[in-house]
Amino acid sequence: MIDIKDILTLSDNNRYVVANKVNYEGKTYLYLMDIDNNSNIKFCYLDNNQVVLCNNDLDEKILLEFYKNTKSILNNEL
Repeated sequence: MIDIKDILTLSDNNRYVVANKVNYEGKTYLYLMDIDNNSNIKFCYLDNNQVVLCNNDLDEKILLEFYKNTKSILNNEL
């Protein structure tokens, strides 16, 4: 199980922190941020616990779910 704040190493050999995680239409999506370069972000989904990179056309509805989840996390931590 992959959770927020976990560290993952992808095939590019960069280490990423799981900044956010949402479930949408039966899939789990991850928002990853490179630990050494915060401008290097990846959107991925889980397929049988394997991280699969999303294409560049990430659904607007999934981005809205990331926004809602981030807002919820921040409100609970403040």
